[in-house]
Amino acid sequence: MHTQPPHDHNFPHFPLEQAVSPNEHGMRLDAFLALILPGLGVRARRRLWEWCLVCVNNKPRKPGFALQTGEIVRITVQEHSIEPLPAPAPQYVAEPASGTPPAPQPGPRPEPNNPALPCLLEAQDGWFALYKPHGLHTAHVAGGNALSLEAMLPTLWPSLCPSPAPAATPRLVTRLDGPTAGIVLAVNGTAREQAFREAEAQGKVQKTYAALVHGLPPSPWHATAALDTANRKITKLLATPSPDATRHTLCTPMGALDAGTLLHSIITAEAAHFGSPCAPLFARLAALLAHPALNTLWQEAASTALPASTLPCISLVHITIARGARHQIRAHMAGGGYPLMGDSVYSTPAHVQAEASLLQAWQHALHLFATALVNTAAEQGASQEDVQTIQKVTQHACTVSGLPLFLHYAAVQSPWLQTQCWPAWGKP
Repeated sequence: MHTQPPHDHNFPHFPLEQAVSPNEHGMRLDAFLALILPGLGVRARRRLWEWCLVCVNNKPRKPGFALQTGEIVRITVQEHSIEPLPAPAPQYVAEPASGTPPAPQPGPRPEPNNPALPCLLEAQDGWFALYKPHGLHTAHVAGGNALSLEAMLPTLWPSLCPSPAPAATPRLVTRLDGPTAGIVLAVNGTAREQAFREAEAQGKVQKTYAALVHGLPPSPWHATAALDTANRKITKLLATPSPDATRHTLCTPMGALDAGTLLHSIITAEAAHFGSPCAPLFARLAALLAHPALNTLWQEAASTALPASTLPCISLVHITIARGARHQIRAHMAGGGYPLMGDSVYSTPAHVQAEASLLQAWQHALHLFATALVNTAAEQGASQEDVQTIQKVTQHACTVSGLPLFLHYAAVQSPWLQTQCWPAWGKP
């Protein structure tokens, strides 16, 4: 099955190709798209770069690219095969008369076989744990054309859900920001949704996130400041602690990262970017680096590109919350002086500059690694296809303009589901 942008009477059919006229010379690419796609709203046009490949003369270009007369703008949809994970076939039961939950059934917890695509992680008696990749929004925006897990779910559900599937598509009861990846819970029936809300309010749901942060917090580190979420774009910390313990944030540091691990985390994060045409290439590179010989070569390249004298202190942390307010983790961590890597909203200018240098070091490390592999391919046991893959990754890495947000909802413990889904860069 393939996922595509939603189609309605205002939505164009892709691929779409248009030449730049003399009157459009010097126009920004995003302004040009507004001209040739008048039926799309501003938000939908911005999202074109998330789930389409926007090229000028067959080269991917950013929204601010200045066009010249005669250039060809082409938009193609990046289609991805949905390969749902096998999951234990649940026994679907009638809606319970009370909110009393069945005991969770222990067992292995599957992980996404393609981290750039949504999938079903677990199903238990009308309770479902879904995986949402980075770059895909959770909720559908009314009147918008942007892709979201909520909008895609009715179409995806028959392929995601094990047989026998329930008659109704489940309703999402948790939300994640677009840049945040990980677990999204869904239920069948209003009684289950109400039971979940009550369990959340009573602190009976434990949510654990993996994150990369600037600095090394003490162990454990507890943030209790109350939050002002009136502004939907930025959550502010208040001077007083929150009396509601379900709004607190507990951070457990797992240790600072060395150069090789830090730069490798960017590779695995890019491999999990929904809608990115480069995601499969980064996934292939991550698989290649699992080989000891190639991993050694990568560590040498990373240490050269990011020597100890310039290595920033970036730590892997596990963060636990019970309920969560908008941007709670991001605001609490930044307020304590430990902003998340890739969080341009809450980071200080110094942290933003450090990440720009880190991105350059990553691109340099990929170049060094590709060069070394070309010279020693036979010795390292790498095929010509492997060399070509790494060369393509190096080329695409130069188009990456910023780091993704390193925040992943990795584990949930509730009376109904106990599910884990750790990112490659943040496993315990």
